[in-house]
Amino acid sequence: MRIGIYSQAWGIRNAMLCLTLALFVGGTTNSARAANLDRSYVYDQIQYQFDVEKDTTIRVQEIQTYHFQGEYHQGNRNIPLSGVDLIDTVSVKDINTGQPLVYSSSRLDKTDPSSYGRYTTYRENGQFVIEWYYTTLNTTHTWALQYTLHGAVSFLDDKDELYWNLFTEYQVPVKEVRALVILPQDFSVIERQAFWYTDPVVSAGTITYPDNHSLLFLGQNFPAFGKATIAAGWPRGALERSLYWKSFVERFIWVILAILIVCVSIASVGGRYFLTEHWRTGRGTLVPEYAPPQALPPAMVEVLIRESVSEKVWSATIIDLAVRGFLKIEEIPVPRIKQWGRIILGSVVLIGAIAFLAQSGIPWFAGVLIFVIFFLRFGIYFLMSVGKHFLLFPKNYIITRLQKEGAAGLEAYEQQFLDILFPHGKTEFSTKEIKKISHQTEQREMHAALQKLRRILLEETAADTAAYVVGFKTWHQAKNGLIVGLIVVFIGLFTIGQKAPLLIIPGLISLYVVVWAVLFFRYNPRLNYEGQVFKEKWLGFKLYLETAEKYRLQNLTPETFEKYLPYAIIFGVEKKWGQAFEYIALEPPAWYRGTTGMSGLAIGGNFSVAHFSSALGVSFTSAFSRAGGGGASSGGGRAGGAGGGGGGGAS
Repeated sequence: MRIGIYSQAWGIRNAMLCLTLALFVGGTTNSARAANLDRSYVYDQIQYQFDVEKDTTIRVQEIQTYHFQGEYHQGNRNIPLSGVDLIDTVSVKDINTGQPLVYSSSRLDKTDPSSYGRYTTYRENGQFVIEWYYTTLNTTHTWALQYTLHGAVSFLDDKDELYWNLFTEYQVPVKEVRALVILPQDFSVIERQAFWYTDPVVSAGTITYPDNHSLLFLGQNFPAFGKATIAAGWPRGALERSLYWKSFVERFIWVILAILIVCVSIASVGGRYFLTEHWRTGRGTLVPEYAPPQALPPAMVEVLIRESVSEKVWSATIIDLAVRGFLKIEEIPVPRIKQWGRIILGSVVLIGAIAFLAQSGIPWFAGVLIFVIFFLRFGIYFLMSVGKHFLLFPKNYIITRLQKEGAAGLEAYEQQFLDILFPHGKTEFSTKEIKKISHQTEQREMHAALQKLRRILLEETAADTAAYVVGFKTWHQAKNGLIVGLIVVFIGLFTIGQKAPLLIIPGLISLYVVVWAVLFFRYNPRLNYEGQVFKEKWLGFKLYLETAEKYRLQNLTPETFEKYLPYAIIFGVEKKWGQAFEYIALEPPAWYRGTTGMSGLAIGGNFSVAHFSSALGVSFTSAFSRAGGGGASSGGGRAGGAGGGGGGGAS
């Protein structure tokens, strides 16, 4: 029985304790909330004085008078850096005590009494921030902020001008604003121009001229987030503009040096590239070559010529492998409804163009001229396309892998290319299917695999041809290092951000560019003399492919057409190469199966070699690329439209 009584008493005691604790916490919370609700402040007055010096700098003093209701410990002033080169020579003074505040190199804790009487400056989000610490309670307090503006004066044709936002982002009302601009010499009232720009407009007060070298702007009753902007102009000649540029160079000397280093590095790399790749290389002359200089696959020829791998490499490789018996290519028929849809689309565009010209109101002869130009550019090609083939959209093909003995004759990159094209034992690849949105996963996988294959092809070409002083493998390693270095530089820049001294950022960038230039000079792939001669021979073969149609060479055979077509694609002359066979009766290649009728390469089954060549190149390249004024002081300004501005406050 006693145990029960004790337990009941203990329970009541715990309940009372919890209730007391809850009331205490609730009371404390409500007290804190009430205290926060009671805290408020306004600006009784903000006074500005702008002393314009002959060297174009402006010494500014802001005297801010706060009326506090509640307890406050921190003030701040935020000035946007968008309209000024630099802000320096900052100081803060407590007007109530007459004591200057002590500078701190870092931000402080406003609740720590040891922070009171100190201030700091920093840059954040494109603004220059002055922050100071104090303790006040239900009082009126005044501080004076002093700083120097560099680059705040605008140099116009006939005058100099200070166009400055006094504030744009104060979150509390400002009862009175006073801004005094003091010029470096005397001017008449007519020579001095002044305008107030305020939001709301009713806040603007008066503009007076206390003496011959000053202008005074008065305003009142600015609401929260109100804007105040002044514009003061005076005749050109009072300021020595040359001193501004001299001081600009002195302030930004490290930035200028960094820019010069970057420019010299880039120019040196460009000059080195021109000298080693284009000037006095090889024999210096091109002689037509009527056969490939060496049994080199077309993909390796592109590497030799361009030192890079484009999408058309894969088109040429497919056709080369088909010619050698490893692949078969079959055109996918275009449905007749789509054929007629294309024709109707072209007709609608043509009729629409005629109707537009008829209703546009331009002279009839101008309309006829525009129509003729349009017809010559597109219409003739359209009509010829209907008679041969219509490439408004690229054709699509199915590529079939053939089980051919002797696959050991394939280059390593060719074997890997076939494995990419036909993964997991597949034997067919469709250019139509790979372009579909539903196959985006396959597109990404193919793109990633082809990117790796590019590197293998570059390195294999350098090893097989022995044409390079410096190969691609070392350059790839150097590029990886450059990428890592670039990431480190970006991380460093974002980490230190605007808090970094002016020397650090341009120093990091120029250092990176110098390292890049040194690595380029030493490790960038370049051909040796024999390689340059070899390259010229291949360019001579390109010359032959380009001119075969022009001279109607007699040794053109169907076998020649097939064998050299992959090289023509690499050189970008496949259409010209095909035109050389237009007047020769050719049957489609054994490795190719087209369609007949209007959906084929030609109406009636006539084989058009030129269109066949360009259609293959366009289709395959498409598939693989899928996988892969007067001044504000004249009255032309607005509130908040100048440099400076920003806001600040207390907390």
